[in-house]
Formats: sequence, C-alpha cells, structure tokens
Amino acid sequence: MNALRESWLMDRRTRWLSITAIMALGVLLRLWSPKFGEDLWYDEIFSLMTAKLPIGEMAHRLVLGGESSPPLYTLLLHFWIKLGSSDAYIKLLSVLFGTASLWVIYILTSRVANHLAALGSCLLLSVSESFIQYSIEARAYALFTFLSLLSTYCFVSALLGTQPGQKFGLKSVWAGYIAVTVLAVYSHWFGLLLPAIHGVGLIIYRPRTLRPVLQFALCLAIIGCLCAPLALLLVNQFKASEQTGGLNWPGRPNLRTLYDLVLFTTGGRGLLILSFALLIVALSRLKSHPWDEKMRRSMTFVITYILLPVITTYAVSSFSRRYSFFVFRYLLPFVVGFYILIGMMLSTLGRKAMLAFFAALALIPIISVVKHRDPAKNSYSRLSSETCLNGDTGVLVAHLSPMSYLPVRHYRTCEMNEKLIWNEEARRDDLISFDINSGMINREDPEDVGKALQEYRELWLVIDPGDIGRRTRAVWRRIKEDGRFSLESEEQFGNLRMERYRKDAVRSDGRVEEDRRSSMR
Repeated sequence: MNALRESWLMDRRTRWLSITAIMALGVLLRLWSPKFGEDLWYDEIFSLMTAKLPIGEMAHRLVLGGESSPPLYTLLLHFWIKLGSSDAYIKLLSVLFGTASLWVIYILTSRVANHLAALGSCLLLSVSESFIQYSIEARAYALFTFLSLLSTYCFVSALLGTQPGQKFGLKSVWAGYIAVTVLAVYSHWFGLLLPAIHGVGLIIYRPRTLRPVLQFALCLAIIGCLCAPLALLLVNQFKASEQTGGLNWPGRPNLRTLYDLVLFTTGGRGLLILSFALLIVALSRLKSHPWDEKMRRSMTFVITYILLPVITTYAVSSFSRRYSFFVFRYLLPFVVGFYILIGMMLSTLGRKAMLAFFAALALIPIISVVKHRDPAKNSYSRLSSETCLNGDTGVLVAHLSPMSYLPVRHYRTCEMNEKLIWNEEARRDDLISFDINSGMINREDPEDVGKALQEYRELWLVIDPGDIGRRTRAVWRRIKEDGRFSLESEEQFGNLRMERYRKDAVRSDGRVEEDRRSSMR
C-alpha cells in the first residue's frame, strides 16, 4: 500500500474533511443546477396536488390507485409543504435525500471495500449529471435511492459482522435492515427487488455459519408482513392502469435502450470510454497485485446489485405485451452501484494512475455541467403569463395533453377559458382517463374538439412533445385541417409549442367572413 493510500485510510480527520467537502460540492451543484429553478412538470405537479389534500382524502386517493408509486414520498411531502410552498422549497426535500445518499454510498463502499474507494465513489456520485437531476426532482427517486443504499449497507454490515468500535450489535443492525427495507418498498415498487438482490448477496459472501441465513430469512418474513398492506394499493393501481390500456408508455426495451441506460449511468460516451480504460488497467494489475478475498466478493456483489434489477426489468418488459417497466429513473438506485465499482477499481491502482483517472472522472462531468449550463426554461409559468396578458373571453387555451394542462393550471394567476381538448368519438385517451379517475382533473375539464371549434373566436393550442401519440396527433390534425380555422402565429415556450388559430365567423345565411376583417372595421 503506497503512502498516499495509507494516509487516506488511517487519518480519520482527513477522511471527515474530504467527505464534508464532497457533500458540500454535491449540494452546490444541485442548488446551482438550472433544474432547481425550473417549473414543476407534470409528474411533480401530480405528487404535489395529491400531497396538498387533507390527510384522509389523500390516503383514500392513494389506496384507490391515484398514484403510480407507494405512498411514502407523498406522505412526507404532505407534511413538508406545511412549512413552505415555493417550487424551490418543494424540490429541497429531494435535495436533502440526494445529499444524504452521498454519505450512505461512502459508508457502504467503505464497508465492502476501503475508505479510499468510498471517497472515490462518493465524489463521482456527487458530480453525476443523472443523479443531480433526480436529486432535485420532486418525486420519490432521491428518497428511494437513499433508502436502497442504506438498506444494502445494513444488510452488508449484518452479514460481515460488527466492526471494532461499532456501537450497535447485530440484532440492532438486522432491525435497522428491516425498517429501512420496508421504507424503501413503501417509497417505490422497485424496492421489492432489494430482498432478491440481498439473497444473492448471501450466496456470494457465503457466511461461515447458518445463523446469518436464518436471521435473513426471519427478516424477510417480517418485511413481507409489514409490506402486506401495500397489496391492496398495488391491485388498485393495476386496475387503474388496465382501464387506460396498461402501463406501456415506456415501450419495449431493446439493445439501443440498454446502450442509452449505460450512457445514462456513466454520464456520456467520454466517461464510458474512460471507465472501460480504467477496467482494463485494473484487470491488467491483477497478476502483480491480486485482489484479496473480500475485494473479489464485494466486486461480485456490486455487479449483481447493478445487473440483477436491469436484467429482471428488461426481461419482464420484453415479454409482457401490456406492461413495460424499463424506465431509467426507476433503476437509478441500482445503477449508482456503478460508482461503487469505479471507486473500488480506483483504489487498486498505483498512485499516479489513480490520481489521473480520479481527476478525469471527476472533472469531466463538472466541466460538462458548467459548459453546457442553460438558463431555466420555465415553460409552464411563461406560457401562463403570456396567455394571461393577451387572452380574453373569446379565446380558448386548449391543451392536447394533461402533461401541459396540469402544470400551466398550477401557475395560472388569472381566469381563463382553459380546457383539455380531445375527440370523444375516438379511442379514450389513456392519460386523460387516468387523470379523471385519479381526481387530478374534473370531468368537465376535457372539451370535445367539435364543440371547441364552434364556441370560441380564437383557439390557442398548446402542444407538449412529452405526450404526442396517436390520439393527440389525430386531434391536432383535425384542427389544422378544419376549414374554419387559420393559423395566425406560433410561439415556443421552452419545450412547449403554442399555435394561435383564428376562426372564421359563419353567418346565419351561410356566407363566411373572416373574423379578422370584422375586428378591423
């Protein structure tokens, strides 16, 4: 062990200063990110609207399947917003859990490897663009990542035994494992994968006695009993999704999807190539510097932690016709294991190679974040302000999708004629039906395209590219092809597009005159 590694491993004060600096860097990057200042989008508004309800009504909606996730995050958000209501304050809850995850990945990596690997994994996670993004979003992903890593830390600590100076005994560690794993399942359905991963981990670490196996089995039984109330909620959520055609919006995964997941995990092609180079260098040193037994088993466990959820989700989503669960952000708590793996490989290198890779892996994402930093788009609040300034009673602000309708309505500061527009004669829209059934929108909010084309002088059509499908394209095409409307102008508000149509007025004698000419007289 070289002098640098020796000093980092033995000097506790240096380790504390290093981890504090890394966590401070992580907080600064999250608060500095444009996403922290951006408007809440559809999913975040969905969580916020549910969390704002009285506790009894909120629980009723959650039980009936009004949310696509278990209730823990919504419940925490319900109490969190009692002290503030700004967008930044709402997102701060996720920032706290995202920052806490940096500490947990440090103690987890130090338990399965060493402190040098822990510092490396913690730094790389703190500057990860993907993790920064979902450490800000007002959804359950940061909470779920924090609980998943903490659950795995408790499992590994219980399995490997207590360390010198540890205050808690094995019984307390197993009790903590039960509590944290239950909370992880209550934060996201993918938390159900944790016991399976840990079961494989039990095989990988091969405890010398049968006692840890029996303790783990007892923990699984208790976890199963405590999570049993979620069964009703899960059934209701499946019923709600069945009414809207199943959960198939992510689409079936393929090899391209896997490649995109790798880029999402590593942070881009440059870092992917650099990671492969690090792997080759680390493996080339095996003959002269072989890994000890603990390092080999820990490497295997971390690879399992990453791959098992990915393979399982890929297989289920590939063979199921009505359901697809292969969503990158759902897998975030598991693919962050990649940074543990990188930290472990870094700790096996010589001093010069280690510092070179360490600097490159940390600086590239920081430079990318600084170089490509764009101002906050704030599409929904900007569009809301524009329509408030220029709209009147003869104008209908029509949204093709709830994905723009709910956020714009959230930022609305004036009274407007604002509707979701669809064609009732066509196939029911999945997202609109879900929002009606969940109570996010009222039944009078959607407006049939035929009725909407008759009652208003102007139609301001809002298009959100996040939900352009067969139904929305059909309604959009119908408006464009309608002879009574002419496209006056179009404007872009970040990712939102607004097209302004002016309708021709039809007289009772059947003659047509342009409303634009009438207004000029």
